[in-house]
Amino acid sequence: MEVNIAICDDEKEYVKEIIDYLEKCSWKRNNKFIYHVFYSGEELLNSKKVFDLIILDIKMGNISGVNVKDIFYNRNNQSRIIFLTNYDEYMEDSFGRNVYGYINKSKIDKLEIPLTKIYKELLENRTVVINNNVINLYKVYYVRADGPYINIHYENDYDIYRMTLSDFATRISNPNFIRTHKSYLVNMRYIKNIDQRIIILDNDVNVSISHGKRSDVMKTYHHYLMENISYD
Repeated sequence: MEVNIAICDDEKEYVKEIIDYLEKCSWKRNNKFIYHVFYSGEELLNSKKVFDLIILDIKMGNISGVNVKDIFYNRNNQSRIIFLTNYDEYMEDSFGRNVYGYINKSKIDKLEIPLTKIYKELLENRTVVINNNVINLYKVYYVRADGPYINIHYENDYDIYRMTLSDFATRISNPNFIRTHKSYLVNMRYIKNIDQRIIILDNDVNVSISHGKRSDVMKTYHHYLMENISYD
């Protein structure tokens, strides 16, 4: 998954420190971070790009980070924001929709908690385009291979596309989905019950687990549950 990250800070050396931290971030693995660096609020506001995450300082010349946040709200910009600053006294002004953290620069390691929350949201809300159709992966319960086609199943209906299951799995590159069988790819969010042979989904559909994948499926789902328990 590609993640577009804007870093807006007038301290060039500290920008490098932020990038170094993000490069070591646990969810950097298997994902591509694309960095967009701005040294003033004006530069960021003039950008036409859409960002998944903005890491924002408070005091930066004529336009503060709080001003940037407010202007983005007025534009209905949905980018997620984390304030990373030396100025604790502006915390109350920074609160608002899409603000995930207010962290002192001396405690950069505390970025981990809001970053993890943002990553989970990005995974859940990610979309994929197939034949000009936008598919919200959050709504996909499972995908079944059917010869040269795949059936993408939602709660009560499904869509059919000409594509292999392996190609679809590669296209979405989403760790919330697990290959349980050569013919099935399952969204772990909707697993209601699981044993060594069968997965029961929230809509009461049964999905097979092949013998060769049982151990990996159980381990992966256990890890998924532990991650969600830790942060919910």
